[in-house]
Amino acid sequence: MTALLKTLSLLALVGVLAPSVLFVVDAIELERVKTLTLVATVAWFVITPIWMGRHTVTQLEPQGQP
Repeated sequence: MTALLKTLSLLALVGVLAPSVLFVVDAIELERVKTLTLVATVAWFVITPIWMGRHTVTQLEPQGQP
């Protein structure tokens, strides 16, 4: 599962960069660049935190009692 998410994250990152390169070489229009970059950015921000893992507190330590 992690390998799949990492691959999707990498593809999303490529999707952020590739439209700009294609625009520079005059392969796609600016509106298409904006759309593809937005979609890839949202995908990257959704996918990446899932596989990066967050440490959660599973048990709270008791506070010192007087």
